[in-house]
Amino acid sequence: MAIPGKEDQLRSKGIVDIQYKKVDCNYKGANVAFRVDKTSNQYYFAMAVQYFNGDGLTGVELRRANTNDAWLAMKISWGGVYRVNLPAGYGPPFSVRLTQSSKTVVAENVIPANYDITIYKSNVNF
Repeated sequence: MAIPGKEDQLRSKGIVDIQYKKVDCNYKGANVAFRVDKTSNQYYFAMAVQYFNGDGLTGVELRRANTNDAWLAMKISWGGVYRVNLPAGYGPPFSVRLTQSSKTVVAENVIPANYDITIYKSNVNF
């Protein structure tokens, strides 16, 4: 972020005030995608949520697809990766519910039973 050759001048400022503006994302024509994290296993599931429109997620939940199971709240792990510890015997396929302010969308059956460490595209977005 510094002008070449002026890095030391910037570092010598110490703590500086920064102004920024938060803007909504708008991925025209794209649907939400889920990138399964390599740490996922039968006891733990983690994924990144990508290409969602709007001003940010306020909730990410997971449940077994095609069931009336309760939704499991996922917690932010790092970056855009959300994680949840899975109850014993709680396996895929999974549906994912996303909440943003007062809006909610559900990506039904988006993570298949034989999921891999890859990206799965949904048919939903805000």
